[in-house]
Amino acid sequence: MASEMRRMARALVEHRAASFPAPFARDDAEARVQAALASIEPRRLRFERRWAEGPSGLTLETEYHPSARAKRMLEASSMALVALAGASAWALLSDQVGRTLAFLVTLATVLSMLGFPLVVAAFGAQREAEEARIARALKRALTDEGESGGGRSR
Repeated sequence: MASEMRRMARALVEHRAASFPAPFARDDAEARVQAALASIEPRRLRFERRWAEGPSGLTLETEYHPSARAKRMLEASSMALVALAGASAWALLSDQVGRTLAFLVTLATVLSMLGFPLVVAAFGAQREAEEARIARALKRALTDEGESGGGRSR
């Protein structure tokens, strides 16, 4: 389970690239890609695409970057956890704070630290799902699968 959490956390901040061969003319391929991506609006990542001509023909190259919002969320959460840890230490060591309040602050800190990996894993899973949805739509758009009628959607 810990390795899965690590993978999800890495997925949240990782830069990835993929390429899709396009057996169509550039204008036709671009129209297909535009139509396929029209209903997809990624929230957990920044998506860039560009066309490349190579010896094997036209290829769509894609890049998936972490969103600035995800980075800010991670940084703000990390600072909040550090502040909570400092507040807990101060509350436990200070004579000015009642024991009940010190216990509640410490409990909130511990629960926040235990829950933080779950939140990061959830955001990482959402980003992976968005990447997979985009990749599926691009693959479907750049093959004859959508036109043949006999193709299966997954």
